[in-house]
Amino acid sequence: SYRLAGEKGFWGCEADVRFDANGNLVCSHNTVQKGQNPPTFEQYLDICKEYGMTAIIDLKYENGVGPADPYLSPAVIKTIEEKGMINSCIIQTNNTTDIPYIRQTSQDARIWYLTDNTGDKTIQIINDYNIECVNIRAGDSDSTRIKRLTDNGTDVCVWNVFTKESKNKKLQ
Repeated sequence: SYRLAGEKGFWGCEADVRFDANGNLVCSHNTVQKGQNPPTFEQYLDICKEYGMTAIIDLKYENGVGPADPYLSPAVIKTIEEKGMINSCIIQTNNTTDIPYIRQTSQDARIWYLTDNTGDKTIQIINDYNIECVNIRAGDSDSTRIKRLTDNGTDVCVWNVFTKESKNKKLQ
């Protein structure tokens, strides 16, 4: 699917990244079960680099590892930097305790925060850690919340928009 996205000319491609049972970075939405062989994180990055796509990396944690694994985000950033891709990747997390790990590891990392909260605490996190974009769920979004973020100078992405009418309704 990543290669197909590149062949179709997509500007970016999102992958859920986690550790497998052996401590390898892999691309898989769900916990990797014995016998499964998901793409490695390096394979995903290589495909993104080959096609000039932005790698959108959604950090995923296993039960009992979090709430923020202090090894996942540095391992992800180390791999990105080794491939010379820090400026062509976005690291997305829904975990506020992970954001400082990311920023400590790399001042240059592009961070997106996946949240539906647009309160004062969220605005403070955005400002303190130089969050580039907030990604909010369409079903719970409204123009007031989007406006609050954009008034702060924060870009907003909306996920789970299924129809053009739904998208337009959220932006009114």
